[in-house]
Amino acid sequence: MTGAKHRPVWSRTIVWLYFPILILLFCAFVFLWKSGDMLVRSNAPNHVRWAVVLAGEGRGMERSSAALNLFREGRFDSLILSGPRVFRDHHESEFSTEYLESNGFPHDRLFQLPHEANSTLSEAGVILKQAHLLGVDTLLIITSSFHSARALRIFRKLAGGVPVVCVAMADYSGFDPGAWWSSREGRVVWALEWAKTLLSAYELMNVKPMSGENGPLLLEPNPRDAATHATSVPLPLDSLQLSPSDSVSVAKDSISGRDG
Repeated sequence: MTGAKHRPVWSRTIVWLYFPILILLFCAFVFLWKSGDMLVRSNAPNHVRWAVVLAGEGRGMERSSAALNLFREGRFDSLILSGPRVFRDHHESEFSTEYLESNGFPHDRLFQLPHEANSTLSEAGVILKQAHLLGVDTLLIITSSFHSARALRIFRKLAGGVPVVCVAMADYSGFDPGAWWSSREGRVVWALEWAKTLLSAYELMNVKPMSGENGPLLLEPNPRDAATHATSVPLPLDSLQLSPSDSVSVAKDSISGRDG
């Protein structure tokens, strides 16, 4: 009889022990289900003057292809290709330039930015410094879908509102945000990107927005040289952001190489 009297108490205790565990499991399930979508962000405006393809191009040239499509839609005027060194003295931007020009992208609207940055944070510092020197008010960054949300947070933190930073995502065949668990590559991309997301959140805690800085313009070809060659009268930087019909020609060597 005594054991029977205590049974309801133990039953209630077990229920209260299992209830928070069930809640945690449910929350974990919802997070895992939506976590792929949390890595993705796209808020490209109708038109900007400058866009940049971030480093990390895939074998299928997804980022460059997305930039090409956006340019054909009239979403931006000039394109910067971020180019970390990937093989001896060759930079990723060289291969992207070759691909874009072979698919009809205007020669005089492409600007390579060779650099030695080895993370999105350091790359953002290099790119934003060039944006400040160009007087860019709105910058569109183009990157892979899984990288888009993290890249946007990093660029916005460093930019501090100047320039305004937006992002356009390039679909990556190996990662489905709504079903990232369905393939091995998707699971690997998900795990790596979430690890980088947590690491960048920690790094950004001690990062202050960049201020306008003086320094060399590293774009190749130099937009200022293009303006000088186009007219005997010095042009403001805004002259580099005209419609395609008014653009100036820039001589440039074609560099061939393998996909980085």
